[in-house]
Amino acid sequence: MKKISLLSLALTFVFLSSNISFSQRYTAPSTSIGLGLSGNFATNDFYGTNITNTANYGAIWGRGINLTAKFGLGQKKSSRIVVGAEYNKMVNSYDKNKTPLLMNPVAPHTFYDVIGGAVGYEYVFRPNCDDRQYLGLLFTTNMISAPNYNSFHGEKESSTRFGLALTGGFEWVFGAQKKWGLNLGMKYNFMNMFNASNSNTPGNINLNDGDGLGGPGFKRALGMFSMSIGLNYYLGQMLKSGK
Repeated sequence: MKKISLLSLALTFVFLSSNISFSQRYTAPSTSIGLGLSGNFATNDFYGTNITNTANYGAIWGRGINLTAKFGLGQKKSSRIVVGAEYNKMVNSYDKNKTPLLMNPVAPHTFYDVIGGAVGYEYVFRPNCDDRQYLGLLFTTNMISAPNYNSFHGEKESSTRFGLALTGGFEWVFGAQKKWGLNLGMKYNFMNMFNASNSNTPGNINLNDGDGLGGPGFKRALGMFSMSIGLNYYLGQMLKSGK
């Protein structure tokens, strides 16, 4: 009799715990707005350890800030439309002991500004769970320039390039009403995948990333890998009250 009573008590506890846990679950948010900081690493022909080598652009590290809005589609919100904007500063010097976020190089150095926008699609795994993962594909717009104190490579006028980015990351939701989340994201951006240009005019400040005269004789691929950490604010999630 005692065993039956203990078993009944245990089953009641499990049932109540499950019911309470279930009643506190929320639907996936319809919208999320995220603000983050990023550490960047130049890739492809954007990368160069020797800043005097004009075959590449001599960038290595960078840091940036990004703002992203994501809009869930359908009932489950597994698919999201992504719209984003960001600013990145890419730098390099012979001082190798500083991190991407804190680097403040002294001459000789390279400096590049990259102002970007993006729109695309993202798939979310387990969208209504407190921890979820996502993968995305974005079309990017990248305005790349360099100031006149950009050592060796010199000033570069603002040049608009169109590219493609692969993204992925993790979200951890917290708070009683699931309104906040921590985001850890990764992105590879092929910034000039779809266009490039050259100028052969003496003294020009074109980016000269195409394969024509004025460049090194081949298209220079401009890539950037980023890791970001930030805070998300969620909208549209609703409390589940039953099955």
